[in-house]
Amino acid sequence: MTFPVAVVGYGRMGLIHARNAVENPRLSLKYLVGRNESAVKTCAQQFDGVLPITDLSVALNDPEIKGIIICSPTDAHAAHIMMSIKAGKAVFCEKPIALNAEQIEESFKLAEEHKTPLLCGYQRRFDPHIATTKQHAEKVLGDIQLMRMTSRDHPPPPDEYLQANTTGSFFDDFSTHDVDFARWITGEEPESVYATASSFMGVDDTAVVVLKFPSGALCVIDNSRQTSYGYDVRAEVLGVNGMATLRNPLENQVLLSTAAGHTASSAPYSFPERFADAYKIELNHWVDIIEGKSSPIVTGKDCVGACKITAAAQASRMTQLANPAPRSAAHTEDTPAYPSIPKGTNLGVIIFGTGRMGRVRASALQTKANVSVLYGFDIIEASVKSFAADYNCAGFVLTDESMAKALADPKVSAVFVSTTSSSHCKLITASLNAGKHVFCEKPLALTAADTEICVKLAQEKGLGLYCGFHRRSDVHFQQLKKSIQGVKQLVRVTSREPASNSGIAYLLASGGFLFDSVIHDIDMAVYLTEEYPFEVYCQANAFNPTLKEAGDVDAIVVVLRFPSGCIVSIDNHRNAVYGYDQRAEVHTSQGMYSVENLGFTSVQVANGKGFTTDNPPDFLARYKDAYVDETRHFVSLLQGDETIPRSPIRDYVVTARIAEAARASLAAGKPVPFDI
Repeated sequence: MTFPVAVVGYGRMGLIHARNAVENPRLSLKYLVGRNESAVKTCAQQFDGVLPITDLSVALNDPEIKGIIICSPTDAHAAHIMMSIKAGKAVFCEKPIALNAEQIEESFKLAEEHKTPLLCGYQRRFDPHIATTKQHAEKVLGDIQLMRMTSRDHPPPPDEYLQANTTGSFFDDFSTHDVDFARWITGEEPESVYATASSFMGVDDTAVVVLKFPSGALCVIDNSRQTSYGYDVRAEVLGVNGMATLRNPLENQVLLSTAAGHTASSAPYSFPERFADAYKIELNHWVDIIEGKSSPIVTGKDCVGACKITAAAQASRMTQLANPAPRSAAHTEDTPAYPSIPKGTNLGVIIFGTGRMGRVRASALQTKANVSVLYGFDIIEASVKSFAADYNCAGFVLTDESMAKALADPKVSAVFVSTTSSSHCKLITASLNAGKHVFCEKPLALTAADTEICVKLAQEKGLGLYCGFHRRSDVHFQQLKKSIQGVKQLVRVTSREPASNSGIAYLLASGGFLFDSVIHDIDMAVYLTEEYPFEVYCQANAFNPTLKEAGDVDAIVVVLRFPSGCIVSIDNHRNAVYGYDQRAEVHTSQGMYSVENLGFTSVQVANGKGFTTDNPPDFLARYKDAYVDETRHFVSLLQGDETIPRSPIRDYVVTARIAEAARASLAAGKPVPFDI
């Protein structure tokens, strides 16, 4: 049986659905409806036998017509739906059904009263790749804890579309697809909604949305109206049993390798190409509903839920602070020279903390000339003895007396602090007061106030103080920063740790998730943007009951707003079963620049199960070279061979204060201003 239908609207979506209706063997397109007589006639000529009309009532009064496909401007959807349902026609309507929840509820109530099908075109639910992601979430991943969704448009809509008031807010028109996806995956309505937006083209065109669901699951969405590399839709769904990653397909699968590098094709030109199959599948689903073979995959509850979320997002966005004057974090020529020791002098070193990181630093020091590890200290005697034997140095159990004696040794010029975070501030201040240069693993202290004490003391004493933000010494992130061109608009930083990476005892003594782990991501945000933020938002959850009882969290999202309009979103999780995961991505006016996660090896195994690669290594393996290079860099600064620190002292207090601002935001449940 073939159902005659009419399509209302002759824009991109109207013509997509008109073409699919013509090609669908179960449908026949009889009318194309539009306001402009000349334009609708021109468009209708693409399809044999299709009648162009400007009055929808002509189609509604035609007894042959069984369904109406509505692709008119958003603000006309509700009226066209009501007219069609009252005429007894099945309705397919492009998203959203209407611009407010009341009209959506009224539309579906009317459809139920008339027993007339009404389906909303959230086409991503019908995309085979996204549908597979949903299946993995249901069958494999277990409880969902963290999601990240990305949508970037190409090309940007014309100015008249952007300036029109017919499509609602940016979130109503654009973010609604990601919002629907998040609801679909979790099966929940969020308990909190945060959103912020920037305007690089004169209207809101770049945004980040953060949702928290009653289960504790977090979702961060980043959107942009413009890309240079094609249409981009991606997602990650992290559950207790693993992660499903939805990649953006390319135009073709050819990889071109030349002397210039390895080049893959661009992404699909725009959404009609990316979702060509989904649009056909959803239209078939609508016909199945008409024939009584299926129930709607997209319900009235779904449409109302998405509408309420995008309305809450717009309300949140309207409270955001205005962008202030620039706050540059870039290196300046008037930066004071880094403190150094006399040329040719031997650099005698104390290592506080003889565990994993202390050994990493000691081994790296052995690769530099005129450097000697003189002392090793730890609270565990066996560790000290082993360290002293391996590095041919004196070893002592750490006490105030033993520390003071070693710090008084004139052969000691520098100290490396690789102990538990709670002891950092005491060891730093003692070492600085003894006239020693200090390298300390992050963080310098567990509060911004104590961090500032350390920094001011180093500056007063004219001594070097270097914090181990090792990602700045990683060649991948260094090259990422060098590659960036154009105006930075969106930056995303992702960090995931395996559950076995650190025991609960360590986590509870490390200053909390923000100071132990997320502070690295905050530092990367400053490093990549070369700005300081002016607004901070944080949302988090504790899935581990021990951490929850201790007042800490294990899943977190932080959003930083910068004066340039750039928005940074950070997502971090302490329990990724697939291993250690560190990534960063910078989206600009000229392109996208990213560092992907590195596996332990590059081996790929293909068999009947699919294509399998190594799980990523732990942090020691991932950043082995960075730790060595960072250690050598600090020594080179002290020896006068380098003059510009990769991790400048002025950033240490700022990153600590951003971490505290995130903590304050989490406690308050809203964004907080940040001033340097």
